[in-house]
This record gives sequence, structure tokens and C-alpha cells, in this order.
Amino acid sequence: MRKKIILSALLLSSALLAACSDSESSAGTDAGTYPEKPIQLVVPWSAGGDTDAIYRIVGDELSKELGQKIVIQNVAGASGVVGAQQAKTAKADGYTLLAVHDSVAMSQMTGQ
Repeated sequence: MRKKIILSALLLSSALLAACSDSESSAGTDAGTYPEKPIQLVVPWSAGGDTDAIYRIVGDELSKELGQKIVIQNVAGASGVVGAQQAKTAKADGYTLLAVHDSVAMSQMTGQ
């Protein structure tokens, strides 16, 4: 079960990483050097909870895969909205990822 969770989170993180890349840059020109600096993973919930614990594991595994440090930044508030806003306004260079959770999708669906 743990492997499935980690694999799912890594796949989701990879998809988010691709989605957050700068669409105006030439495709693949810098792929060989990415990442050149630590990647920030915004976890929009308080440290110490289950989501934080899961994404710390994901961060460790992603760090091993990419060969670069993953910095977990907990940004709690408004059921994940504060952290999501921070990730949304970050530079679209692939160095800021957002940890997502089902409550984010539910907030969107219910308009809250």
C-alpha cells in the first residue's frame, strides 16, 4: 500500500512539474540540466499531519530520483487555499510544486 501511495504521489508530482514549466521555453533544451537547484514543494497544510508526512516521503523519493534537494514548505490556511495561491503565484520555472489533496478538489467542486 505504501509503495502505491508513493508511486501515485510521484506520478502526480511529475505531472504537476510538467504543467508548471514555462510553456514559452524551447522544449527539451534544458532537460539535461534540470534541476539545477533545490525544488520547493508547497504542502498547504500544517506540519505534522498525515498529508505532511506523506509528502515528506514523496519529497525524499523525488529527491533521490532527481538528484536534487526537495524543500518542504508547509503553508497552512483556508483548507489549503493559502498554500495553493502561493504555488500559483510562484515563477513558472518548474522549481515550485504544489502538494494536492482531495479537499482541494472538493473545495473547487462545492465552490468553497
